[in-house]
Amino acid sequence: MKLKQIPEWLNAWHHEFQTCDEVWRELEAKAISHQLTDEQQDEVLKMMLQYRDLWDETMKLQGPERRRRRQEELFPLDDTIMAYCKEKGFPDLVIVKDGKKGLKSIDGKVIMPPEYEDINFTFDDDIFNRYYFGFSFFVVKRDGKWGVVNQEQEVLIPFEYDNIYRKPNEWRIFVLTRNGKQGLAYIECMDGRDVVTIPVEVKMDAIYHVTTLQLTLFTIDGKWGWWWWTSTEEAKFYESYCDPKYDAVFVQRQEDMSMDDEDDEYFHALLGDDLHWITFWTIK
Repeated sequence: MKLKQIPEWLNAWHHEFQTCDEVWRELEAKAISHQLTDEQQDEVLKMMLQYRDLWDETMKLQGPERRRRRQEELFPLDDTIMAYCKEKGFPDLVIVKDGKKGLKSIDGKVIMPPEYEDINFTFDDDIFNRYYFGFSFFVVKRDGKWGVVNQEQEVLIPFEYDNIYRKPNEWRIFVLTRNGKQGLAYIECMDGRDVVTIPVEVKMDAIYHVTTLQLTLFTIDGKWGWWWWTSTEEAKFYESYCDPKYDAVFVQRQEDMSMDDEDDEYFHALLGDDLHWITFWTIK
Protein backbone atom coordinates (compact mmCIF):
# COMPACT_ATOMS: atom_id res chain seq x y z
CA MET A 1 0.00 0.00 0.00
CA LYS A 2 1.84 3.10 -1.19
CA LEU A 3 1.34 6.56 0.25
CA LYS A 4 -0.72 7.76 -2.69
CA GLN A 5 -3.00 4.77 -2.17
CA ILE A 6 -3.74 5.23 1.52
CA PRO A 7 -7.32 4.35 2.51
CA GLU A 8 -9.87 7.13 2.48
CA TRP A 9 -10.48 7.00 6.25
CA LEU A 10 -6.79 7.68 6.90
CA ASN A 11 -6.86 10.91 4.91
CA ALA A 12 -8.71 12.52 7.83
CA TRP A 13 -5.76 11.85 10.16
CA HIS A 14 -2.83 14.20 10.63
CA HIS A 15 0.09 13.47 8.37
CA GLU A 16 1.43 17.02 8.25
CA PHE A 17 2.58 18.54 11.54
CA GLN A 18 3.93 21.82 12.81
CA THR A 19 7.47 21.65 14.09
CA CYS A 20 8.11 22.31 17.77
CA ASP A 21 10.06 25.39 16.66
CA GLU A 22 7.04 26.79 14.86
CA VAL A 23 4.70 26.18 17.81
CA TRP A 24 7.16 27.59 20.34
CA ARG A 25 7.83 30.75 18.33
CA GLU A 26 4.09 31.35 17.85
CA LEU A 27 3.49 31.03 21.60
CA GLU A 28 6.42 33.32 22.38
CA ALA A 29 5.46 35.98 19.85
CA LYS A 30 1.88 36.13 21.09
CA ALA A 31 2.91 36.33 24.75
CA ILE A 32 5.53 39.03 24.19
CA SER A 33 3.10 41.14 22.19
CA HIS A 34 0.79 41.69 25.15
CA GLN A 35 1.49 41.65 28.88
CA LEU A 36 -0.74 42.15 31.88
CA THR A 37 -1.20 45.48 33.56
CA ASP A 38 -0.46 45.67 37.29
CA GLU A 39 -4.18 45.40 38.05
CA GLN A 40 -4.62 42.39 35.78
CA GLN A 41 -1.55 40.72 37.29
CA ASP A 42 -3.12 41.16 40.73
CA GLU A 43 -6.22 39.37 39.43
CA VAL A 44 -4.12 36.48 38.16
CA LEU A 45 -2.25 36.32 41.48
CA LYS A 46 -5.53 36.03 43.38
CA MET A 47 -6.67 33.17 41.15
CA MET A 48 -3.31 31.44 41.45
CA LEU A 49 -3.27 31.70 45.24
CA GLN A 50 -6.76 30.21 45.20
CA TYR A 51 -5.48 27.46 42.90
CA ARG A 52 -2.54 26.69 45.17
CA ASP A 53 -4.78 26.43 48.25
CA LEU A 54 -7.24 24.25 46.38
CA TRP A 55 -4.39 22.03 45.17
CA ASP A 56 -3.11 21.55 48.73
CA GLU A 57 -6.60 20.65 49.93
CA THR A 58 -7.19 18.27 47.02
CA MET A 59 -3.92 16.39 47.55
CA LYS A 60 -4.99 15.57 51.11
CA LEU A 61 -7.97 13.64 49.75
CA GLN A 62 -8.00 10.06 48.51
CA GLY A 63 -9.70 8.02 45.80
CA PRO A 64 -12.94 9.17 44.17
CA GLU A 65 -13.17 12.37 46.22
CA ARG A 66 -9.75 13.52 45.04
CA ARG A 67 -10.66 12.75 41.42
CA ARG A 68 -13.97 14.59 41.79
CA ARG A 69 -12.29 17.67 43.27
CA ARG A 70 -9.69 17.74 40.54
CA GLN A 71 -12.25 17.38 37.75
CA GLU A 72 -14.90 19.73 39.12
CA GLU A 73 -12.83 22.44 40.81
CA LEU A 74 -9.08 22.28 40.24
CA PHE A 75 -8.91 21.74 36.48
CA PRO A 76 -11.62 24.32 35.66
CA LEU A 77 -9.79 26.95 37.71
CA ASP A 78 -6.55 26.14 35.91
CA ASP A 79 -8.37 26.54 32.59
CA THR A 80 -9.79 29.87 33.75
CA ILE A 81 -6.34 31.23 34.62
CA MET A 82 -4.87 30.14 31.31
CA ALA A 83 -7.80 31.53 29.32
CA TYR A 84 -7.47 34.87 31.14
CA CYS A 85 -3.77 35.16 30.27
CA LYS A 86 -4.28 34.09 26.68
CA GLU A 87 -6.85 36.88 26.32
CA LYS A 88 -5.32 39.61 28.48
CA GLY A 89 -1.59 38.86 28.46
CA PHE A 90 1.12 37.26 30.62
CA PRO A 91 2.85 38.61 33.74
CA ASP A 92 6.32 40.08 33.35
CA LEU A 93 8.49 37.92 35.59
CA VAL A 94 11.92 39.03 34.36
CA ILE A 95 14.29 41.01 36.61
CA VAL A 96 16.96 43.10 34.85
CA LYS A 97 20.05 44.44 36.61
CA ASP A 98 23.25 45.69 34.99
CA GLY A 99 22.16 44.13 31.72
CA LYS A 100 21.66 40.68 33.24
CA LYS A 101 18.34 38.87 33.66
CA GLY A 102 16.77 36.88 36.48
CA LEU A 103 13.29 35.83 37.54
CA LYS A 104 10.71 36.61 40.15
CA SER A 105 7.56 34.68 40.95
CA ILE A 106 4.15 36.19 40.36
CA ASP A 107 3.93 37.07 44.06
CA GLY A 108 7.16 39.07 43.83
CA LYS A 109 9.73 36.65 45.30
CA VAL A 110 13.11 36.42 43.59
CA ILE A 111 13.46 32.85 42.36
CA MET A 112 16.54 33.33 40.18
CA PRO A 113 19.07 36.15 40.61
CA PRO A 114 19.86 38.36 37.58
CA GLU A 115 22.97 36.54 36.38
CA TYR A 116 22.10 35.49 32.81
CA GLU A 117 22.13 37.07 29.37
CA ASP A 118 18.63 35.90 28.47
CA ILE A 119 15.76 33.59 29.49
CA ASN A 120 13.49 31.43 27.30
CA PHE A 121 9.90 30.74 28.28
CA THR A 122 7.36 28.38 26.78
CA PHE A 123 3.99 30.08 27.22
CA ASP A 124 1.59 27.14 27.55
CA ASP A 125 -0.56 25.60 30.28
CA ASP A 126 2.46 24.36 32.23
CA ILE A 127 3.94 27.82 32.71
CA PHE A 128 1.72 28.57 35.71
CA ASN A 129 2.80 25.97 38.23
CA ARG A 130 6.26 25.51 36.73
CA TYR A 131 7.31 29.17 36.61
CA TYR A 132 4.91 31.44 38.40
CA PHE A 133 5.67 30.09 41.85
CA GLY A 134 9.22 29.02 41.10
CA PHE A 135 8.96 25.23 40.95
CA SER A 136 10.66 24.51 37.68
CA PHE A 137 13.68 24.26 35.45
CA PHE A 138 14.88 27.42 33.72
CA VAL A 139 16.23 27.84 30.20
CA VAL A 140 18.93 30.52 30.39
CA LYS A 141 21.76 31.93 28.29
CA ARG A 142 25.37 32.43 29.38
CA ASP A 143 28.43 33.36 27.31
CA GLY A 144 26.33 33.25 24.16
CA LYS A 145 25.09 29.68 24.67
CA TRP A 146 21.91 28.18 26.16
CA GLY A 147 21.60 25.71 29.02
CA VAL A 148 19.09 24.62 31.69
CA VAL A 149 19.38 25.16 35.46
CA ASN A 150 17.11 24.29 38.35
CA GLN A 151 15.98 26.54 41.17
CA GLU A 152 19.19 25.85 43.09
CA GLN A 153 21.18 27.10 40.05
CA GLU A 154 22.51 23.61 39.43
CA VAL A 155 23.37 23.17 35.75
CA LEU A 156 21.30 20.31 34.33
CA ILE A 157 21.92 20.83 30.62
CA PRO A 158 25.33 22.44 29.89
CA PHE A 159 25.71 25.79 28.14
CA GLU A 160 26.59 24.29 24.76
CA TYR A 161 23.55 24.94 22.56
CA ASP A 162 22.47 27.58 20.05
CA ASN A 163 18.92 27.44 21.41
CA ILE A 164 16.90 25.49 24.00
CA TYR A 165 13.24 25.68 24.90
CA ARG A 166 10.80 23.54 26.84
CA LYS A 167 8.76 21.39 24.45
CA PRO A 168 5.20 22.81 24.44
CA ASN A 169 2.93 21.04 26.95
CA GLU A 170 5.81 18.87 28.24
CA TRP A 171 7.39 20.37 31.36
CA ARG A 172 10.30 17.90 31.60
CA ILE A 173 11.22 17.68 27.90
CA PHE A 174 13.52 20.19 26.18
CA VAL A 175 14.34 20.75 22.52
CA LEU A 176 18.06 21.40 21.91
CA THR A 177 19.51 23.06 18.79
CA ARG A 178 23.14 23.04 17.74
CA ASN A 179 24.67 23.68 14.32
CA GLY A 180 21.27 23.46 12.62
CA LYS A 181 20.38 20.08 14.11
CA GLN A 182 18.01 19.24 16.97
CA GLY A 183 17.73 16.77 19.82
CA LEU A 184 15.73 16.15 23.00
CA ALA A 185 16.63 16.07 26.68
CA TYR A 186 14.39 14.66 29.37
CA ILE A 187 14.83 15.67 33.02
CA GLU A 188 13.93 12.83 35.34
CA CYS A 189 13.83 12.77 39.14
CA MET A 190 15.89 9.85 40.51
CA ASP A 191 16.46 9.38 44.24
CA GLY A 192 15.56 13.02 44.89
CA ARG A 193 17.95 14.38 42.25
CA ASP A 194 17.29 15.85 38.81
CA VAL A 195 18.96 13.64 36.20
CA VAL A 196 19.08 14.43 32.48
CA THR A 197 18.75 11.68 29.90
CA ILE A 198 19.54 12.51 26.27
CA PRO A 199 18.61 9.41 24.27
CA VAL A 200 20.37 10.26 20.99
CA GLU A 201 22.84 12.76 19.58
CA VAL A 202 21.66 16.19 18.45
CA LYS A 203 21.26 15.12 14.83
CA MET A 204 17.58 15.45 13.88
CA ASP A 205 16.47 17.66 11.03
CA ALA A 206 13.17 18.55 12.72
CA ILE A 207 11.11 17.66 15.79
CA TYR A 208 7.33 17.84 15.42
CA HIS A 209 4.57 18.87 17.81
CA VAL A 210 1.78 16.36 18.39
CA THR A 211 -1.04 17.26 20.80
CA THR A 212 -2.07 13.69 21.61
CA LEU A 213 -0.59 10.45 22.93
CA GLN A 214 2.51 12.04 24.53
CA LEU A 215 4.12 11.35 21.18
CA THR A 216 7.19 13.15 19.82
CA LEU A 217 7.90 12.73 16.11
CA PHE A 218 11.15 13.62 14.37
CA THR A 219 12.77 13.31 10.95
CA ILE A 220 16.29 12.53 9.79
CA ASP A 221 17.05 12.56 6.05
CA GLY A 222 13.33 12.48 5.23
CA LYS A 223 12.54 9.44 7.38
CA TRP A 224 10.28 9.46 10.44
CA GLY A 225 11.01 8.16 13.93
CA TRP A 226 9.58 8.87 17.37
CA TRP A 227 9.62 8.73 21.12
CA TRP A 228 6.39 7.63 22.74
CA TRP A 229 6.76 8.36 26.41
CA THR A 230 4.50 7.15 29.22
CA SER A 231 4.74 7.93 32.91
CA THR A 232 4.53 4.31 34.04
CA GLU A 233 7.57 3.03 35.90
CA GLU A 234 8.03 0.16 33.46
CA ALA A 235 8.16 2.41 30.40
CA LYS A 236 10.95 4.96 30.59
CA PHE A 237 11.20 7.82 28.13
CA TYR A 238 14.63 6.85 26.88
CA GLU A 239 13.52 3.27 26.15
CA SER A 240 10.70 4.28 23.79
CA TYR A 241 12.90 5.48 20.93
CA CYS A 242 12.12 4.28 17.38
CA ASP A 243 14.75 4.68 14.67
CA PRO A 244 13.86 7.01 11.76
CA LYS A 245 12.91 4.53 9.06
CA TYR A 246 9.26 5.26 8.19
CA ASP A 247 8.10 7.14 5.10
CA ALA A 248 5.08 8.83 6.71
CA VAL A 249 3.21 8.96 10.03
CA PHE A 250 -0.54 9.36 10.58
CA VAL A 251 -1.94 10.41 13.97
CA GLN A 252 -5.64 10.75 14.78
CA ARG A 253 -6.88 14.27 15.36
CA GLN A 254 -7.48 15.09 19.01
CA GLU A 255 -11.04 16.26 18.41
CA ASP A 256 -11.88 12.88 16.86
CA MET A 257 -10.55 10.79 19.74
CA SER A 258 -12.87 9.11 22.21
CA MET A 259 -11.25 9.30 25.64
CA ASP A 260 -12.99 6.15 26.89
CA ASP A 261 -11.69 4.00 24.03
CA GLU A 262 -8.37 2.30 24.77
CA ASP A 263 -7.91 1.63 21.06
CA ASP A 264 -7.28 5.36 20.58
CA GLU A 265 -3.73 4.87 21.93
CA TYR A 266 -2.14 4.13 18.58
CA PHE A 267 -1.14 5.67 15.27
CA HIS A 268 -0.11 4.46 11.81
CA ALA A 269 3.24 4.59 10.03
CA LEU A 270 4.05 3.84 6.41
CA LEU A 271 7.11 1.72 5.60
CA GLY A 272 7.51 1.13 1.89
CA ASP A 273 4.32 -0.55 0.72
CA ASP A 274 3.16 -1.50 4.22
CA LEU A 275 1.01 0.51 6.60
CA HIS A 276 1.80 -0.44 10.21
CA TRP A 277 -0.42 -0.04 13.25
CA ILE A 278 1.79 1.29 16.05
CA THR A 279 1.07 0.87 19.77
CA PHE A 280 3.54 1.25 22.66
CA TRP A 281 6.68 -0.42 21.22
CA THR A 282 4.52 -2.86 19.22
CA ILE A 283 3.83 -3.11 15.49
CA LYS A 284 0.60 -5.00 14.75
